[in-house]
Amino acid sequence: MPTTQQLLLLLTLFWALQVAASWVQYRHYRGAMGEATRRWSDGYLGVGQSRRRLRGGAVALLEVDPALRVRRLQLLGGISIFARFKPQEGAEGLTLQQLAAQAEGSTPQALAIRQAIAQVEAVHRRQTECAAEAPAAPAAPEGQAAPQPQPQAA
Repeated sequence: MPTTQQLLLLLTLFWALQVAASWVQYRHYRGAMGEATRRWSDGYLGVGQSRRRLRGGAVALLEVDPALRVRRLQLLGGISIFARFKPQEGAEGLTLQQLAAQAEGSTPQALAIRQAIAQVEAVHRRQTECAAEAPAAPAAPEGQAAPQPQPQAA
């Protein structure tokens, strides 16, 4: 019969294994995010996730151009720490509405894709609202340079 010390040692070993596995998964996720942000200098990046306890979840990484067309869609799914992002062929060039229509159902992948789409749409909507609210710079009379804003004195 195992002693209390042996059980505590076994529990500590499993905890350390979980910490190491989480670290490996975090590094992969950060690497995929970093690669996606470096790939384009414009557009939007959306991330969606769907979690399920025993059947595994999914993470969607959606790269969209300024015209809201899909540049790249990657999915990570499963319960293993060895799962990797896989590019989804056939998504490139689709509009967000077309992609949402393809992501019907209640699978973890479809839920993650719809969440990533909603994230991109929300950021795009905020940016267009801010651009519409920004005051326009005063036009310069013909033949003169536009006035430059003066720094405020402290």
